[in-house]
Amino acid sequence: MIRHIEANWALLGTNEPHWSVLSVEKFKAGQIGENIQEFYASGKHTVSYFADAAERAGVDYRNLQRCFELGCGVGRVSVWLARIFPELIAADISAPHLRLAAAAVEHLGLKNVELRLLDTLAKIEALPAFDCFVSSLVLQHNPPPVMAFLLRTIFSKLNPGGLAYFQLPTYRLGYVFKAEPYLAGALVNGQLKCMSYRKALCGG
Repeated sequence: MIRHIEANWALLGTNEPHWSVLSVEKFKAGQIGENIQEFYASGKHTVSYFADAAERAGVDYRNLQRCFELGCGVGRVSVWLARIFPELIAADISAPHLRLAAAAVEHLGLKNVELRLLDTLAKIEALPAFDCFVSSLVLQHNPPPVMAFLLRTIFSKLNPGGLAYFQLPTYRLGYVFKAEPYLAGALVNGQLKCMSYRKALCGG
């Protein structure tokens, strides 16, 4: 399942990296140049929602040292999280996305960001401990067994008194997941096939 997800997002990261994060026409490859500032500015809103949620929960995130961001993509939210945490580990399963995230971090001169490629179970399990976990619009792109593994592992790394802020689907009418059909549908002639909801990028 991890291999399938990686292949899917690597394709998206190669063809339409910014649009794969925010599916708005102006963020497609042909238009992103003139809209890149707006794209990265939108990440500030996600961090504002995080800060509001922490305040409602009575947690002062300003006292937290290291933040882990799952599914950082091209760094849209990362560049804002790095401004409020002394340390940020920003991770993604897609190498093409991470290359753009690295460029964004370098462009802004952010020195407190560590980018990590999490493309194996071992790399996920090898994460260091952290004080805050942030993830938005990410877990929903994984099948339930992967979501469960990610959350179990991430929660085991969260320091006592830490904060977790994440989004995932909790209910869908008529939804059923079975591993064998999922994996069978991901293979064509023994090769991984893109199964993204953005099928236009994958040839249907």
